[in-house]
Amino acid sequence: MNSTVDVRRAPHAESPESGYDALIEACAAVFERGGIDYLAHFGNGLFNVSLSRDLAASPDALSMYELSCRQLVILTERYDRLLQGLHMGDLMHLVVASPDRALVCCRIRPGQYLVGVSAADDQLDRRVCDAAVAVRAIYHLPDEMMGGRRDLPLDDDPTPGIRLHRGGDPPEAFLRLVNGQDLHYAGCFRQGGRPCAVDAFPELGTWFSDIARETRREIIEQFGRTLRQELAHLCHALRLVMEGPVERLVLDVQEGALYVLAPAGADGGLLVGLTLDQYEVDRAERRLRRVLDSC
Repeated sequence: MNSTVDVRRAPHAESPESGYDALIEACAAVFERGGIDYLAHFGNGLFNVSLSRDLAASPDALSMYELSCRQLVILTERYDRLLQGLHMGDLMHLVVASPDRALVCCRIRPGQYLVGVSAADDQLDRRVCDAAVAVRAIYHLPDEMMGGRRDLPLDDDPTPGIRLHRGGDPPEAFLRLVNGQDLHYAGCFRQGGRPCAVDAFPELGTWFSDIARETRREIIEQFGRTLRQELAHLCHALRLVMEGPVERLVLDVQEGALYVLAPAGADGGLLVGLTLDQYEVDRAERRLRRVLDSC
């Protein structure tokens, strides 16, 4: 193992018989590729092991990172419960980013999580997902495609779907970019007003065999109305390592993902997107960013 990688174990994880050696080796192989400052493993709410770079000289820093990552695990389990009504499977991957810090939490299996921290989210997300895939392989569990396919090209002009549920006067970008292939929903939520939203749900019969289209719309709208409180809660819970406001939140479930973009300087608008296709999670978010200026 590279000497620049500092490994910390909880007392119960120190002996070879504890079973953490293979997990540490799998995580270290990814950690050494860069893009992660701190990576921790939790099981049933308990800290097990961590890998860090340039933090070992500061016990206080290590403690703050551990506490923040534990908080994110708690919040991930809470969001999992909140999103069950969407009938899109379990929450397996969460990304939260501010201008100064990013954190990514991946579920390995029920009650077991990896959480990574870095000053930027560009490489962090892929690295933590790669580490999660490597750890799942130890248990002979398959790749859940966290983050979707990362190599799909983004068409300049997708074929628009049948778009309904237009609250207010939807921007032209919403009408042009929401489609039946990847970005299935886009909505702008402003404080005190009704959301302006467009979706392609009418043509997505495959994903509505067990839930009504209007039910999903209502759940997303209810969630959107609480987003400012949720983002404030995230900021408070992660304040030990993340000082800036949350600008990006990705809730990646087994069948797609829900996105929240809250750019700094925006006039109170929060942009919410949704894809129901796990294959399209990455591409849907890239397309959502194209409508960011319209919210």
